[in-house]
Parts: sequence; structure tokens; C-alpha cells
Amino acid sequence: MCNNCTLELDAGAGFDSYLWSDSSTNQFMEIYYPGVYSVEISKNGCSSISSTHVSEIMPELYLPNAFTPNSDGLNDVFEVINPGSVNDFKMQIYCRRGTIVFETSDIYTGWSGYYKGNLCFGDTYVWIISYSYYNEFGHLVNVSSKGIVTLIR
Repeated sequence: MCNNCTLELDAGAGFDSYLWSDSSTNQFMEIYYPGVYSVEISKNGCSSISSTHVSEIMPELYLPNAFTPNSDGLNDVFEVINPGSVNDFKMQIYCRRGTIVFETSDIYTGWSGYYKGNLCFGDTYVWIISYSYYNEFGHLVNVSSKGIVTLIR
């Protein structure tokens, strides 16, 4: 289950009665949070109980391996492709000499290929991102990742 999503559990069709762990009595149960959910189904006087554990998936942030800041409207900015629900995001981009050419704390802000107002050379740059998220048990998980991106001119 992704953060801020809903999930619909289906107990199956054709039973005489349904009793979910939240006391609802429909075939379907809509859930909003990770946890353990159970349902008791009955048909012709027989019943069965089933449960499932729903956990939140770890947010994975994807970054492209190249971009072309040429103002054609395609791949002009190096940015996180699927910004998810994360905390304390930070991205830094380094040139070959180790200079930070771009830095942001806003997951929705990408690098346009400029450094101090000047267009950077076509080259390979190193990116480092760090962020945190809360797992299904409420624990804060810290993640760091690094990779390379090619600025194509």
C-alpha cells in the first residue's frame, strides 16, 4: 500500500454474511492505513475467518540517467520522476572536480543544467540524494542513494 492511498479488500462474492474487523458487513472493505484486517464469511450455516497484513511500500525515488537542457520541452530538467511521500529530502549534484553545482531540499525542484547562471558543459555529474519516510510500524527510515547523470548538449 502506498502512502496516502486507499486499498479495497474483497472477501469474495456469494456469501450469506460478511463481518470485517471494523464491524462492517459488506463484501468489500476500504482501508486507508497499513495493519492487520480480518473478515468472517458465512454461507449455509458454515463460517470461515481469514486475515491479511497490509504494509506500506517503501517509497522509491527514480532519477533519469541523462537529460538534455535545450529548451525543447523534453528532458530539460534533471529531477525526481515519481516524487513520493518522503521527509527531509535533499539532493546535491557534483561536477568532476567535486564542486556542488546544484542543491535543493524541494523534491519538486530539479536541476536545469546551470551553475551560477552559466550553462554547464555536457559531461557526467554525480548526484546524491537523502530522504526519510515512516514505515508501517511508525519508525523513521533514513535512505541515502547516489548515482550519475549525463548532461547532453
